[in-house]
Amino acid sequence: MITVTFWGTRGSIPTAFDSAAQHETLISALAQAGPDDVGSRAAAEAYLARAGGLHLHQRYGGDTTCVEFQNSGGGRIIIDFGSGARRFGGAAIGEDGPVSGRPFSFLMTHMHWDHVQGFPFFAPCFIPGNEIRISGSHGSAALKDALFGQMKPPYFPVPVEAMRADISFPEVPADEPFELEGFQVTPFLLRHGDGSYGYRLEFDGASVVFASDAEHDLNDLVPEYAYVKWTKGADLLIFDAQYSLADLVLHKEDWGHSSGLVAVDLAHLADVKQVLLTHHDPSASDEDIDGIAQQTLEYEEMLRDGGASAIDVRAAFDGLKVEVGL
Repeated sequence: MITVTFWGTRGSIPTAFDSAAQHETLISALAQAGPDDVGSRAAAEAYLARAGGLHLHQRYGGDTTCVEFQNSGGGRIIIDFGSGARRFGGAAIGEDGPVSGRPFSFLMTHMHWDHVQGFPFFAPCFIPGNEIRISGSHGSAALKDALFGQMKPPYFPVPVEAMRADISFPEVPADEPFELEGFQVTPFLLRHGDGSYGYRLEFDGASVVFASDAEHDLNDLVPEYAYVKWTKGADLLIFDAQYSLADLVLHKEDWGHSSGLVAVDLAHLADVKQVLLTHHDPSASDEDIDGIAQQTLEYEEMLRDGGASAIDVRAAFDGLKVEVGL
């Protein structure tokens, strides 16, 4: 079994739940309240407790990419040091104590800022006794330069020398499978500015493909596409759906990202039954992301009505935990 936990699902830059968004959600809740819901403090508290379904918070989250994969054998891989790594580090300390009894094994997709900016805030790095292993198909030298480089003056006030954990950069292949933390890992170079690597993780018959930060030429959506062969039969595909198809085709071609409708087409070609959409646009509200997810669902339903197999597709959010290979 593989357990997947999303610590960050936003793309490009973290997104705060600002006062305008808070105001809008509160007005939405009040507009649906009745006289009995606001007649007293107790009534108001009870109403707000029931109003969780009215989305009085940022549902999809605002942290950038950080996703944890645990297998039932005790192995753990974390993909990317987005800003979500800060919360992951805090949660890990809360669960295991300041010094973890197992290494933190990171795989990096690429070195764009939204995927490395959480490194200086990853608390286990500063605690002696922790072991931090950072790998990626771009090579150890490039990864070390990117992660350590952002901690040099004038970018960050704390030098990397303050990190007292054992931090290493083991090499992994760029174009062939390798083993890490009990997982069989198959890297794949994705179409993205400066190149981004996706990773297929397999354990005890379960398989998850992490393929964020990727754009696909619509002419490539054929069974012979190498991406299709790489994702073939996976239990779960984690897919970059930063844009709607209209935005992708009309305004943001060659921006390095994709859409939910393309995810459905690729999932059909690869016989994948579950898709989670991630790397949400920083300018997208919860309602915008709901709209992309809904358009994707409607497209999946239309294809299913035409005889295609069913695909479970939804948008990932910060804090989501899913299990595959049960």
